[in-house]
Amino acid sequence: MLARSIGPFVLGQERLEPRAWGPRDARAELEQQAHNRQLVQLILAGSADKFELERPLRKDYGSNRGLAQKRADWVREQLTQGMPAAPAVMVLVGGPLEHGVRLTSADTAPDRSVAVCPGWRLPPSGFWSWLSSRSRNAR
Repeated sequence: MLARSIGPFVLGQERLEPRAWGPRDARAELEQQAHNRQLVQLILAGSADKFELERPLRKDYGSNRGLAQKRADWVREQLTQGMPAAPAVMVLVGGPLEHGVRLTSADTAPDRSVAVCPGWRLPPSGFWSWLSSRSRNAR
């Protein structure tokens, strides 16, 4: 996994939509891809769509940025919970990618997500042997 997004989240909420790709999926993919590498870092980038939060949500989150932060924090907790050696985690928050006057919540669903970018420690044999084994397996 180079980078993959968990989501979409429900509009204005911290919970995922019913058929969303979630933390369990991400964790399973990370474990599958680990091979003989160690996961040492996770960069999580939370985001929210362009729609202004309604009054009760503004009270809870302050802004879309606050909601994006809560989503990323929740994903961090879900991904690292129970890991024997939890990786270093960096949480970032970004704004929406989709802009426009006539956008619907369906159009902006990709913005209601948390991107997951893993960082791996390569095996002691080094980068070049790892790279050559990857290229042999790709053939």
